[in-house]
Amino acid sequence: MFVPLLEGLDIAAKTIPADALLTQHTLARYLVEERNAHDLFTAKDNQPTVLEDIRLFFQTRAGPDFRQPFECSTDAWNRAPSGPPLH
Repeated sequence: MFVPLLEGLDIAAKTIPADALLTQHTLARYLVEERNAHDLFTAKDNQPTVLEDIRLFFQTRAGPDFRQPFECSTDAWNRAPSGPPLH
């Protein structure tokens, strides 16, 4: 498996891409839950349930929020009220 290749690397908060061959639940759990990394997997038509799950996720997902912060200066970010992110 791919895991031994990653053992000696600091991958926390890094995005690890993988081709369709490595698109597996065990690798995804390892990257996200054990190593605190992000995964970027490829899904092909020969993985019909995975591909359908992805399609369903994006069908029900809300659109992106492109609103800009009220000011763009560093000072404004330091004064910004704390609270939940704007979604």
